[in-house]
Amino acid sequence: LRALKPGDTLVVWRLDRLGRSLTDLVKFVEELGRKGCEFRSLNESIDTRTSGGRLIFHIMAAFAEFERNLISERTRAGLVAARQRGSRLGRPRIVLTEAEINEARRAIKEKRQTLDEIAAGYQISSTTLRRRLDASAEGKRKLVRPMLRETKASHLPAPHKQMRNEMTGRTPHKVGPSRQS
Repeated sequence: LRALKPGDTLVVWRLDRLGRSLTDLVKFVEELGRKGCEFRSLNESIDTRTSGGRLIFHIMAAFAEFERNLISERTRAGLVAARQRGSRLGRPRIVLTEAEINEARRAIKEKRQTLDEIAAGYQISSTTLRRRLDASAEGKRKLVRPMLRETKASHLPAPHKQMRNEMTGRTPHKVGPSRQS
């Protein structure tokens, strides 16, 4: 806006790219007029040099705002309906047992598996596994589920086998051996 000089024309592809509300659009175009600048919207064929162009500008701006409001209302209604149906929104929470965390820590320390291999076996990112290991070491229980059942000797997933994630019930695509030699 500061770069525009009297006689310049600001050209936009679509009207809704210029502002969020009718009020903002009108204020912006009025500011352009005070600076002696013109406004054109290519998609809506609006040209504020003419009274007809100004009329179309106001009508199109009102419709653009109306459309944004409708989308917002539909989104909010959809979220409310999903919550009422009991749908859990967002990513599924990833929780590992204390036994799984401890076994992962031992496997890394004894160099039986890398952090990346263990994370792939649990179908989580290495960053997520690292956070869980750190949280467990610092005593942050919200990221680590207490052990609810006895766990057999080694509960670590083998990176070369397909494992079923107990939390999500999903089976990953092929998880291959580490690229490290």
